[in-house]
Formats: sequence, structure tokens, C-alpha cells
Amino acid sequence: MYRIAHISDPHLCFADDNGGGKAFIKLMENIREKNCDHVIISGDIADNPLPEDFRFASELLKEYDLTDFNKITIVPGNHDIFGGAAKGIDGIKFIYECRQTDYKKNLDLFTENFSEAFVNSGIFPFVKILRNVALIGINSIDKWSLNKNPEGSNGKISAVDYEKFEKILKSKKLNGLHKIIVMHHHFALPDESEENKAHPLWLRVIEWKMKLRGKKKLLRLFEKNNVKLVLHGHTHISEIYTEGKITFINSSASSIPLTDDQKKYYHIIEIPGSEDEAVNIKIEKVQII
Repeated sequence: MYRIAHISDPHLCFADDNGGGKAFIKLMENIREKNCDHVIISGDIADNPLPEDFRFASELLKEYDLTDFNKITIVPGNHDIFGGAAKGIDGIKFIYECRQTDYKKNLDLFTENFSEAFVNSGIFPFVKILRNVALIGINSIDKWSLNKNPEGSNGKISAVDYEKFEKILKSKKLNGLHKIIVMHHHFALPDESEENKAHPLWLRVIEWKMKLRGKKKLLRLFEKNNVKLVLHGHTHISEIYTEGKITFINSSASSIPLTDDQKKYYHIIEIPGSEDEAVNIKIEKVQII
């Protein structure tokens, strides 16, 4: 059995004024107790793309021995490229700051600080084959656009990356493996429930700036190439949902939940090996108390 811990959106910063560092340590202690083989972070590891924030995150990972290609996988989130609006900054000023963002410079800074997590540093998409699992990492952060991505939080797979991604999925070396996609952006808004009314309402209000363009095309590509599992973050809620035959796991409430109850969750995915009696992937939702 191969055990993968999926977390997302810790929003770490050196000053730790958002409490992300303390929450992340508690999270990592829990993961250590669960004896997981691999940890996946699906974006927004840092609150802002600052050298000191990335170094702080990197040092925390080292504390938990996550400095090995075989133990850690990370993809960027919008905060890792564009950052977030600081307190007191209005929306217009933040849009201007996003416009001035050097996308490539910040992506390079991200990959340099977490180089041990990548197949080829700075190259997306990538694929890792670990036992009977193929982890395919995608950069879903769209470039800045006034009409389509004013605050840097919308997503899109670039045409160049899409072509590479399609070739990876069609590769014969992935035949017979469990294909798991790792990206930042979500595919569906969570349903409103009596227990959690505020979060879906918040998402619907700001849907124009937290969306993934080209979802239908991606879903067709997933289905055509027998992808069964997609791990993501972005919405700061933890959930499991399906689109057709594909299961989506969102662990973005693992450190800083934006939910009514403020409970922190992540997921553990158990992949059966050839020696195991189980034939299906098992998913466990873990609460951090």
C-alpha cells in the first residue's frame, strides 16, 4: 500500500502574521504520525512570492525530511506567483500590482526554492513514476489579463503546456499506472449546505476571479486517457466530488479554512500495490484537532 498525504494552501510567510506557520507545523506532525510515503502540496505554499517566504516554507519542509524527489511534490498556486492583497490595499491597487508582476521571475523563484520536488526544475508539466503511481504536475496559473485574470487568481493551462500534458498522458510508460493529476485550480463550486452556507456564497460572489478556463477540454482529456483522480486546492475547503468518472480531492482547508466551522482537514490517498488484497484506491479525510 502506497500512502499519499494531500494538503494545499498553507499560505506560509516568514512573519507568520496569518498563523499559517503554526498551523502547518501541526499539520505536518499529524502527517508524520500517519506514516505517509509521499506528501503533495497543490499550490499556495507561500502567501506571497517573496524570497523570505519561500525560504521559510523550504526550511519547514526540511524539518520534516521532505527534501527528496520521492517524498514531496509541489505545484504553484496563484499566491506563489501573484501574491495576495495586503491589508489596506484596495482592489484597484492590487490589480495594478498584479499587472506589474514578473510571472517568469516568480515562477523561477518558486521552482528554485523547491527544486527537490521537481523532475526538471522549472519545467511544467512533469511526471513522476513512484511505484505503480504516475504523479502529473501542472501549472494552472494563468498569465495576467485585465479582462480574464485581473487579480491573478484565475487559471488556465497554456497551449504549450497543454500539448506537453497531452503527450505525457498518452505515453506508453504510464500504461497500467494510477494516473494522478496535481494542480491548483478547482473544477466545481461546492454545494451549499445547512452546515456551511457562507463558503459557497463567498465563492459564487467572486467566481469571476477564481475560475479555471478550459475545464471542459481538460475533462475530456482526462476521460480519454483514463485519469481517475485529480488533486487540487484554491477554495480553502476540503471536499471530495466527482465529474463523470473522475474523482476530485480538494484539501485546501488543511491549514487556513474559509468555512463556517473553521475545521482543518486534509486527505490521505491509499494506492493498492500488486501485493495488496485491495483493488480500489481508498481516500481518508483527516481532521486536524
